[in-house]
Amino acid sequence: MGKIRLVAVDIAGTLTDDRRRLYPEVIYALRKLEGAGIPVSIATGNSLMVAYKLAHYFGLTGPVIAENGAVVYDPKLRKRILIGDPEIGRRAMDLIVRELGLTPSFTNRYRDVDFIFEKDREIDVDRIRKLCEEKKLEVRISDSKFLIHVCDKKVNKGTGLIEACKLRGIPITQVAAIGDSWIDIEMLKIVGLPIAVANSPEELKKVAKIVTRKPDGLGVVEAVEEYLLRSSFDY
Repeated sequence: MGKIRLVAVDIAGTLTDDRRRLYPEVIYALRKLEGAGIPVSIATGNSLMVAYKLAHYFGLTGPVIAENGAVVYDPKLRKRILIGDPEIGRRAMDLIVRELGLTPSFTNRYRDVDFIFEKDREIDVDRIRKLCEEKKLEVRISDSKFLIHVCDKKVNKGTGLIEACKLRGIPITQVAAIGDSWIDIEMLKIVGLPIAVANSPEELKKVAKIVTRKPDGLGVVEAVEEYLLRSSFDY
């Protein structure tokens, strides 16, 4: 299928452990990819501000995919793209606050399309979905294990990655994507080499061509060293 020309990787639960602590080893692994001429893209539910600075400090040069695909920024071209309707997420967020009494994250002031609620207490996600359906809001409610995301239904990490590839002129078949959550499924489904770390749910493992033996960031290191950096590897 050709050479991998871009690697997209999730952060929470993929580069980090279940307490959202980053594995130092994974930074060196990603820099090895960059050193081999393979740009790495962060693909995360975090805001662009967070994702861009992490990518910058890690030394990554691929387009940044933030807010679960709603915001794409290419530092090379200095071009920013918004995907989806911000008002849909805002209306849903206001509804959830008013009807269910949940407190939105203070970081929403830095977000454009995908808005979040911290999981600091038990949250009935199905109840949120039902409420939004009753009000006929075309919204996507996602549980990332760490946060509840509220966003325009048309947006996902796959749509964001497609736009990122267009910016660089890279066929999606020459992209590898690494994730750990069902939020990553759309992204893994469309790439040439989908990789799930060991702590992923079965739904994600089923769409992956490679499932690592190790979890979290250690699984990413395994994928980089045993597959992505091997010139003889044929995906």
